[in-house]
Amino acid sequence: MKKSASNLAKYRKTCHAVISRADNRCEALIDGARCGKYIAEAKWSNFLHRSTRNGKSDEWILDPSSVIFGCVSHHEAEERSGKRVEAVEYDDPDGIIYVPDNQ
Repeated sequence: MKKSASNLAKYRKTCHAVISRADNRCEALIDGARCGKYIAEAKWSNFLHRSTRNGKSDEWILDPSSVIFGCVSHHEAEERSGKRVEAVEYDDPDGIIYVPDNQ
């Protein structure tokens, strides 16, 4: 997917869908539990793809299920280590999403 204004607008829609799914809370799994930190103001670095975007179709890149909403610190750790962040898995993606708040 090439960087352009029109593609950025498409990706912005994906990001809004991801934020809505996550309820503005980090979806990263840390030691088997959801981080759950509330992210009031999302930045581009709060969106992590489940695997490298290289060689992937535009449809995959723009699919909200391919994107994790997470803390910037998780994204930075992923870049340093090369190990992908794991995310919470929702039981029924088409129904009500209930994620227990352990905090």
